[in-house]
Amino acid sequence: MCRALYTLAFGELVSKRNAVEWALSALPESWRALVEEAVARRADATADPRRVADLLAFVEWVATQAEAALNH
Repeated sequence: MCRALYTLAFGELVSKRNAVEWALSALPESWRALVEEAVARRADATADPRRVADLLAFVEWVATQAEAALNH
């Protein structure tokens, strides 16, 4: 999701690591902890059931941002 947001903002594709670094400074505060947690859990492919709703909300928020950028 961070790579998608970066691409929408700058029109280029960067590594996941670079996109996350950018996102942590650019995202609204409400999403930063979720991204940090996802990075920390990256080696663990199992989803944390307590965070699934938050992750789905983040995906929906990114989709809304993408739609707004494309319609602007």
